[in-house]
Amino acid sequence: MLAVRSALLKLIDLLSTYPNSALGSVEYDKEERSAFAIKSREAAPRYGTTERQKLIDEIHEYMLSKVPPVPSNGGGDIRVSSQNHRDKRKRRNTSNT
Repeated sequence: MLAVRSALLKLIDLLSTYPNSALGSVEYDKEERSAFAIKSREAAPRYGTTERQKLIDEIHEYMLSKVPPVPSNGGGDIRVSSQNHRDKRKRRNTSNT
């Protein structure tokens, strides 16, 4: 039982933690999250056979018809932080605690 606990703790140490120590969370400000949400509407996910993809595309179009239109900026100016930048923020946040 102790070996399982030790293995899990080592695994958790390897995984990134960001805001409020939530495992696997990513630290982006509100504008970045909003831009990602807008960008996620651009295209349906690609998966499976041609028939399945046709159904996915139809569902995507239907879902888009049920939501308000995308704001005028279109989410085109998304800043994606590099892993090094996130690591620096992580170190800064852990040094403050």
